[in-house]
Amino acid sequence: MDRVIKAARSSGSLNLSNRSLREVPDEVYKSTSAVGDDEKWWEAVELQKLILAHNNIELLKDELRNLPLLTVLNVSHNKLSELPAVIGELTMLKSLDVSFNSILQLPEEIGSAISLVKFDCSNNQLRELPSSLGRCSDLSEFKVSNNIIISLPEDLANCSKLMKLDMEGNKLTILSEKLVGSWTKLTELNASKNLLGGIPENIGSLSCLIRLDLHQNKISSIPVSIMGCSSLAEIYMGNNALSTLPAEMSALSHLGTLDLQSNQLKEYPVEACKLRLSLLNLSNNSLSGLPPELGKMTTLRKLLLTGNPIRTLRSTLVSGSTPTLLKYLRSRLSENEDAEGTSTRKEDVIAMAARLSIASKELSMEGVGLSAVPSEVWESTELMKVDLSRNSIQELPVELSSCINLQTLILSRNKITDWPGAILQSLPNLLCLKLDNNPLRQIPPDGFQAAPMLQILDLSGNVASLPEHPAFSSLPHLQELYLRRMQLREVPSEVLSLQQLRILDLSQNSLQSIPVEFKNLTSLTELGLSDNNISTLPPELGLLEPSLQALRLDGNPLRRNCTRIVSEYPKGAHVTLNFAYFWRKFYFRGGRLKNNQTKWVRFEVDFGGGGRGLKMGERRGEEKKQRPFLKLIKTIEREVFTRKYRGRRTIWCDIQKYNRRDDEVRMGRASHSRRVVQAMAHICRPSRSGNLDRSRQRRGIKLLDDYFVPNSAFPDTYFRRRFKMERHLFNKIMIAVCNHDSYFVQKKDAFGAIGLLPEQKIIVALRMLAYRAFADQVDEITRMGKSTILESLMRFCGAIEFIYTAEYLRKPANMDLERLLKKAEMRGFPGMIGSIDCMHWTWKKCPSAWQGAYGDRKGAKSIILETVAYFDTWIWHAFFRVPGAQNDINVLAQSPLFNDVLQGKAPKVTYEVNGRPTPNAQSSAQNVKGGRREQCPHGGREGKETWMGEGKTVKKTQREKWAVEQKEQKEKQSEERKEREARRGDRDVLS
Repeated sequence: MDRVIKAARSSGSLNLSNRSLREVPDEVYKSTSAVGDDEKWWEAVELQKLILAHNNIELLKDELRNLPLLTVLNVSHNKLSELPAVIGELTMLKSLDVSFNSILQLPEEIGSAISLVKFDCSNNQLRELPSSLGRCSDLSEFKVSNNIIISLPEDLANCSKLMKLDMEGNKLTILSEKLVGSWTKLTELNASKNLLGGIPENIGSLSCLIRLDLHQNKISSIPVSIMGCSSLAEIYMGNNALSTLPAEMSALSHLGTLDLQSNQLKEYPVEACKLRLSLLNLSNNSLSGLPPELGKMTTLRKLLLTGNPIRTLRSTLVSGSTPTLLKYLRSRLSENEDAEGTSTRKEDVIAMAARLSIASKELSMEGVGLSAVPSEVWESTELMKVDLSRNSIQELPVELSSCINLQTLILSRNKITDWPGAILQSLPNLLCLKLDNNPLRQIPPDGFQAAPMLQILDLSGNVASLPEHPAFSSLPHLQELYLRRMQLREVPSEVLSLQQLRILDLSQNSLQSIPVEFKNLTSLTELGLSDNNISTLPPELGLLEPSLQALRLDGNPLRRNCTRIVSEYPKGAHVTLNFAYFWRKFYFRGGRLKNNQTKWVRFEVDFGGGGRGLKMGERRGEEKKQRPFLKLIKTIEREVFTRKYRGRRTIWCDIQKYNRRDDEVRMGRASHSRRVVQAMAHICRPSRSGNLDRSRQRRGIKLLDDYFVPNSAFPDTYFRRRFKMERHLFNKIMIAVCNHDSYFVQKKDAFGAIGLLPEQKIIVALRMLAYRAFADQVDEITRMGKSTILESLMRFCGAIEFIYTAEYLRKPANMDLERLLKKAEMRGFPGMIGSIDCMHWTWKKCPSAWQGAYGDRKGAKSIILETVAYFDTWIWHAFFRVPGAQNDINVLAQSPLFNDVLQGKAPKVTYEVNGRPTPNAQSSAQNVKGGRREQCPHGGREGKETWMGEGKTVKKTQREKWAVEQKEQKEKQSEERKEREARRGDRDVLS
């Protein structure tokens, strides 16, 4: 321990877990003041992390105040009955874990630890929480599960940064609306196994909530406001008293898991069939049937209906597979309903959208088939966004002027013919207007003056052309302007004066040239000029660096196309070029070449269609004047855009050093001065292909149906045989790994494709470890690539080491041995706490010089891998050595675990084996087919060789056996020799 404390003086971290401590050593409280003579006191640091978990500590002393810089304190799994008041003096404390103790009350001073971020006081005997916890304003994770708490203090409302709250297993009867309303950043709420009678009405204010667990309570209804929890992905409401579900739950677009088992539901609402669930548990309710619309939930992979009095469905469908049941439900829909994709009438859709807009202030009626704007739009004056796109609306009603708070109005793809100038004047807060793809007859010259605050304007695809002088200058805040397919022959001059313009799309028009005034749009980041008649580009476009990030020029007849770029890079490839002296005008004064501006620019070109490209730097009539510049361009084409550079991200080229005084080009009488011209080309990789369907989702769903869901295709015995563990243990490890590393959590990528299930990633890691398989051998199981499999394996091993080191990957303490002995006795193995499993790890490329030492009895080159493990994932010993003569006894002799037994460091536990009291450890070995299995270190069998821990050795060693055999053989040979000599003597006498 002295060595550990000494090391903590230099690292600031001290771990004294699993040492059977009854009290904290005094050296811990004075770690820096008790510096030894052989230590450098100026290198000692204050203790910042202290872990005392899994001990027998009953009291923390007041000397704890001597650790003012402590940030992490873990005293879980001890015998504490209280915390000292000096805990509040640790103002730097960020993480405090006092779980699994016997604490009756928390001190009021704990609120003085204002830096507290994580606090775990679960599995204690707390009856109330101190109100001073409200002063911990940075608290983000709070666990208080498995206590006897009746209510929460109102001061917790000050903990506005709370993200995870676990209150499972208490006696709470109500959740205060004040508390719920203040936890706006909450992502996980677990209040299961309490006495809650309802859910607060303001639950909808938790817009960041992802997981809601309220199972095993007395909740009778779900409030309508739950639709405000827009991020909700999991709801667990089983074992309650629910009789109905609100129709507004259909607004939870991210909901994937809905558990409603053991309630009193009599029907499943039709509106809830719009959810995109993956798991729906309706077992043990009072359902008499299911709506046919549920068959349209194609994302549903498991539907549980056992324990319901369903009479409209055959029992084989109820207990059968989910896809079969959904197919049957779809067949019950009428042809009309199946063709339209919904059985709800248009009025119901409008009413539902109106109800949803109450909380979100956004009304969406896209593609409903409206011929007129419904009255529900202007009935709510609080609306901020209205989406009426893809309908058949011909005109806007005057009543729409009452929506004075409206900021976004989307009217795309309708049949509006008149410009809504009068209505726009009554919407002072309008920021976004989209009227694209409408048959507008005319746009008045002063039409834009009606909405001076506009930031986004889309007029693409309209029949009416812009007026001769459109008043774009009346829109000083405009940031995005879309004028596609407007039959424009030139760029409107007033567009070039919009200083805040960021996106300008002029694609699919008849533009023939680009005005030089584009250089004034210094905020422009994206410029679309594709599918026009542009033949040349002005050099002034280079002045838009560095703001301009994307320039689309495909579909234009640009002169002298760069055919190499077009031929070597596929359609849709993006090439980003940065050049010195690029897109700059060269001025010749007195026959001398001068460059007035020298600047690096960023330029992006999209060679996306039709084989058209961009030729850089050449203009007719100036070939002779720009001969050095043209040579630079040709050198760039030759050095950069060749096949040998394909796939490289960054290429630096030091093209030429010009010294015109000696050679090549002379302009007039004066020679060119020496120049150094450098060029850099960034060649982006070709754009990624679309998401290929590799059946990953279907394989994941089949994997779940086969092994993980209730009533799976394969029983538990198959799971144990194929995954080398029980199903509940697998789920326990999977949950812990997912909580530790979000890499294993299923989520969508940037393209919206759903990622791999955590079961898929963990299964490949387990199979590679259990079967010594390669990545290519397990890819077909889950449809995963080799790189993903290897990354999953590395992350899984790292997570296991981090999560289970403190609890499982260690040696057992006294109370651990007592518990394991008791469990083993119940399982029919009295006196045994674990088993040694030995295997040979094949070494395929063993060096020739080492093959003699690494050969096993089968001739293969291998290394012994031997572990001591128990059935509850406990591993506290591992042996990894050369095989050779490593039999059971020799392996045990080199075991660090058994060395502790021999040296007297092992815990003292007295037990009985075969009716005889055994005070110390022993081992019994037995050869088993396929390897060796040993009871270690507290086991023995009658009639087997045993190795006692206190001075006793094996009853008969192998050398003693050989000596006995040799002695017997010599005696036998001596007797045979005497018999031969006697027979020979008898023959002599007779003769």
